[in-house]
Amino acid sequence: MRRVSEDMINMMLRQMGATKITALPAYVTNVEFEIAPDLTVGYFYNATEGDEIYLQRTFPYAMRIGKLYSEEDLVACIERDVQKFQNAHNSRNFEKYVKITKTLTTFDRTLEHVFMSHNISKNDLDKVEKIMLVMEHLIEDIEKKSPNLKKD
Repeated sequence: MRRVSEDMINMMLRQMGATKITALPAYVTNVEFEIAPDLTVGYFYNATEGDEIYLQRTFPYAMRIGKLYSEEDLVACIERDVQKFQNAHNSRNFEKYVKITKTLTTFDRTLEHVFMSHNISKNDLDKVEKIMLVMEHLIEDIEKKSPNLKKD
């Protein structure tokens, strides 16, 4: 198996405008893009000894992006994500969106903590599940009624 070339990835990310790249032990690299004075988008990627690269966005909110298999796929994935943030940053609702997303991330951790450390009743889990289904349907409805963003 070949080793993913971190040097090649980092060079391509610098060419895209990465403002900070920090290589950490265990093949983990931190990459940051300054989208605007008030917005930095950050990523961690882990290039394994094989052909796998694991990518996670770290801020403005944490999100696992997934597993990729080449330098080109990693750079293209980050480029698309950065472009989405550049576009979304112009929205009047961007700050509210980030706040909601951070709340959901916190909710995820809190739910796990409560479930793993308490004997939660089936009834209480059913209540949480019902609310989550309502939210899922709400997001689907919002997507259907909202116009797509224009791509440059």
